Amino acid sequence: MLPELLAKMNQWKTQGKPILLPSKYTPAVNEYVKTIELVYNSIVTLKNDLLQSQNDLKRNVENMVNWTNRETSDREKDTKMYLTVVNEKDTQIQQYKEKLKANEGEIRALKHSRLEKMETTSSKPLQKQNKQIADQLSKSCTEVSVLQKSLQTANMLKVESERTILNFENQNKQIRDSLADKDKIIQSLLKEKDELQSRLSSIAGEKLTRGNPGITDLGDPNRPMKISEKYGELYDNEWTDAMVNVDLIKPHFPDLEKSELEEIIVRHLYRTIMFSYQECQMISLKQTQTIRQTIAESLSLNIDSEVADTNLPGWKEISFYRKHHGDDFVKCLITSQKLCKNILDDWDYSRKSAMFMEELLKTPFFDKCVHLCWYMAIQEPMMYLDDKLQVDTKYNKTEYKEYVQSGDKVRYIVWPALYLHETGPLLYKGVVQAYF
Repeated sequence: MLPELLAKMNQWKTQGKPILLPSKYTPAVNEYVKTIELVYNSIVTLKNDLLQSQNDLKRNVENMVNWTNRETSDREKDTKMYLTVVNEKDTQIQQYKEKLKANEGEIRALKHSRLEKMETTSSKPLQKQNKQIADQLSKSCTEVSVLQKSLQTANMLKVESERTILNFENQNKQIRDSLADKDKIIQSLLKEKDELQSRLSSIAGEKLTRGNPGITDLGDPNRPMKISEKYGELYDNEWTDAMVNVDLIKPHFPDLEKSELEEIIVRHLYRTIMFSYQECQMISLKQTQTIRQTIAESLSLNIDSEVADTNLPGWKEISFYRKHHGDDFVKCLITSQKLCKNILDDWDYSRKSAMFMEELLKTPFFDKCVHLCWYMAIQEPMMYLDDKLQVDTKYNKTEYKEYVQSGDKVRYIVWPALYLHETGPLLYKGVVQAYF
């Protein structure tokens, strides 16, 4: 029975409807009937879906066929229109070719007619015309000759003018060179005058300033007060610039905090200024001793104490020379790299860095340290950078100010205090990192 049912369902043209079979038998039979009912309804659903898909496919095919027919018809119309336009253009081109050919024939005929007319015309007018042309040519040649002569004269005048201008330029150059030489002489004389005035002022004030640091020569650009001002500028500017090198030292101390890295830099900067000062002190003392000994030996003098330095013959000229040529000596110290060769030796600090110190000695901070320390060392008496303050001791707040942290004891020294001399008055406050 089921095969016959399937065969009938296969002939359906429209969708079927599900059925509901009666339940009038035993439970087992009813269960079997329900199964047949479920299978039948599933087959009906599948058959309905198949019929729907076939209808959709048929509509899509018909739509596609209609669209293809419309497109084909439109393409045929466009092609016919294009062929019509092409044929019209071909016709126009052919007409233009025929007109061009006719025009060429007319031109040839016209040329031939004019030549014949010219041959039949009398030659007398031509001879007259030729004579007029010859006269005009002769006149033009004469004018050309006159113009050439004028051009030669103009060229000669031009050469003469250029020669005159060159002479004027040479004279102007000689005058400018002469003025430049005179300017150099004037500048040299003015410089010599300034030096003589400075020297006279220095000599005049020597009696007052000798051995008395409280009285200074106001004409001296490197007097102690000026040095203290530059010392403060060094801390405000170059010292601050050097503090930005945290990234340079961090790879060598990767586990430290930023504040600890800054402390390392501060300690290296303090070491640099103090070591530069100490070495400049030693070089200045050695210079003084050598000069004293040389003068004493040359003049057979007996010098027993350093107090007699200022009374040595020529000492004030030597002192004047050292102060007024200090810049040249500082350049020599820096370029010869004589200073701070052993700056890390005997430094009891666990985090000292040779790499960072090497970079620090290439900075403007180091150059200015050497410059200021040298001028401190050649004062009479020497200016003094405090090296007596100790870590973990109390400090004088009138001579030192706090860096970041407050307190009454010294954790480490940031910047040394500057004095007029070792027992003299304070010129610039120092800086310490404090704690309680």
